[in-house]
Amino acid sequence: MASKRGASLIELMFTLSLTVMVMATTVTLFAFVAIRTGDSVTKYNTYQQTKDLMSAISDVASNAISCTNVTIGSVTALKCAMPNAGSDRDNDGIYESYNPAGIYKTLKEYYNPGKRIWFIPSTSPFSLGTSGKFWYRAYRSDDSNIVADNVDAKWSYATGTTPRIYIPGTVTFAHTTSTLSTLVQINLDPTINPNGAVKGFSGNLGNPIPAISLSRRFFWRAGF
Repeated sequence: MASKRGASLIELMFTLSLTVMVMATTVTLFAFVAIRTGDSVTKYNTYQQTKDLMSAISDVASNAISCTNVTIGSVTALKCAMPNAGSDRDNDGIYESYNPAGIYKTLKEYYNPGKRIWFIPSTSPFSLGTSGKFWYRAYRSDDSNIVADNVDAKWSYATGTTPRIYIPGTVTFAHTTSTLSTLVQINLDPTINPNGAVKGFSGNLGNPIPAISLSRRFFWRAGF
């Protein structure tokens, strides 16, 4: 009888040990998968937001009459003067396509200036002239500097007051009037850790973001 009790106790201890090992392995595997999944989400969102910013600037600069840099506080913003005629297909106050005001006798199209579209970095929440890694779009109907109320909420925010574009690196603009063009360069800094407070950036905060460098030149379709 004692032998059976001893055997049962050994079996119980073996079962418990095996269960603990399985649970420990499962927890470790779950943590590994969770971290890797979080890192993948972070990298995907980094690529996506970088592409979205470049694409948005492309749509503006490649249709502009002219583009310039404007310094406000400690940041440099991109300002593009857009034609005053076009089509606003999604009712966001910004034209998606632009039309000429008329045609010269030489058959060259000409455009009249309309809204000025801005792309400007800042903090979250938005603070005009304060350096940050969040990017906002704004617009005015004149050449005056923007104010906070000019921020285009539909483009700038994912939900509520959560900014849509987060670029942990540098974004620079260089303009060449001889070719009527704007060179945009986006360089992400791989030494910066993901911002866990930013929507879509999760995972192991000890792992750096991917190194991304984009350089595109956009020619102003409307010209001067």
